[in-house]
Amino acid sequence: MSHRLDVDVVVVGAGMAGLAAADALVCAGIDTMVIEARDRPGGRIRADNGLQVGGEFIGRPHVRSRALVSRLGLSLRPMPRSGPILWRTGGRTRAGRVPPVPMAEIPAAVRALARLRRDAMALDPARPWASPGAEQMDATSTAQHLQRIGGGLQATELLSALIAGFATTGVQDLSALHSTWWIGRAGGLAAALASGTGSQIPAGADALPTRFADAITAPIMYETAVTSVETHGALSRGGGYVRLITTTGSLRTKAAVLALPLPVLRRIPITPSLPGPLTAAMDDLTFGKATKISVLLESDRGCRVRAAVGGSPLGIVWRAGRVLSGITTEPGHEHHRLLDDLLGVFGVSDQAVRAWAVHDWSGDPLSGGSYITFAPGRLTRHGPALRRPHGRLAFAAAERSTWPNSIEGALESGRAAGRHVRDLLLPR
Repeated sequence: MSHRLDVDVVVVGAGMAGLAAADALVCAGIDTMVIEARDRPGGRIRADNGLQVGGEFIGRPHVRSRALVSRLGLSLRPMPRSGPILWRTGGRTRAGRVPPVPMAEIPAAVRALARLRRDAMALDPARPWASPGAEQMDATSTAQHLQRIGGGLQATELLSALIAGFATTGVQDLSALHSTWWIGRAGGLAAALASGTGSQIPAGADALPTRFADAITAPIMYETAVTSVETHGALSRGGGYVRLITTTGSLRTKAAVLALPLPVLRRIPITPSLPGPLTAAMDDLTFGKATKISVLLESDRGCRVRAAVGGSPLGIVWRAGRVLSGITTEPGHEHHRLLDDLLGVFGVSDQAVRAWAVHDWSGDPLSGGSYITFAPGRLTRHGPALRRPHGRLAFAAAERSTWPNSIEGALESGRAAGRHVRDLLLPR
């Protein structure tokens, strides 16, 4: 290899985090290149058969996402809030506008919700692990925490179904600190649920990364995966560099942003080895298991509800006009069973289906799951390490942000990584 640098910075990954990092670097005047293993930008934002089978929602508190939508000439359309919801919890199925909590349980449910909000709003939204009582809450599962605050049987089952549907993992496997942080970060349970199904981009969520990639002047090399990373020389030595070995060759650069989800990053050899805390986090943390189905109907006439909570195989289901969508966290279901459940929720026949698509994110080798789910004890143990760069390497992904389950988190993390590398190369 030649000793000359191929480019000042390489960003690995053209998901929203990688694009945000590249955007920050280009705006700082730094020569930047992006490489991406897929044949498209967007990462977990994905469209198959014209239907969104990945991330698609932008909430009211997601200021970076909203600003980017406006900058790229796109628009947002709020999800409809009118119409009944099909509640499939407690062994019963009931349609209504309010959760089916028995009158006798309502006082306890109100007290439990107030306790849940109080606990959530007391957390540091940027560093929940540093909050008073964080270790004790983190050692407890969300299921145990919901039982502890005592909202009554029906209310507890409803809350469990709602949280599990959005977290893409069972409440028994989810840290109470993680779920409470999710609620507090959005400003309360209702706000968290609203953000999770807030607004959509009428042109399709995949238009966001496509236009973002076009707007960034940095070149993007698709179908190029990194197979190993080497760092040479200390930061204080002018001759140091990073060498990236890829499926199409090798690159030499001053610094690199690895904008990859943990399940992908842990498969890439990095020398010298990363610090112990970061390696431990990469090895120990897991992602939710989710398969998403989306269906386009000929007409939405006759759809009897606007959403469903609980049930099987789809744990959460929603409708936006003629598009029906749902998520299952249960493994091994045939796609036609998911389709039957989705159509059954809305009371439409398969003859009304114009197109449909399914994507198993846990089986996607370039994602490894939906998004991070901190098991009990993992957030206080590993949360701080995820935010730290390492010498000439910076890391970006939604799980390294204060919004770990959203497009907003990917943008936040990517911009933070871009600023770190900018300050590394252009010290003030």
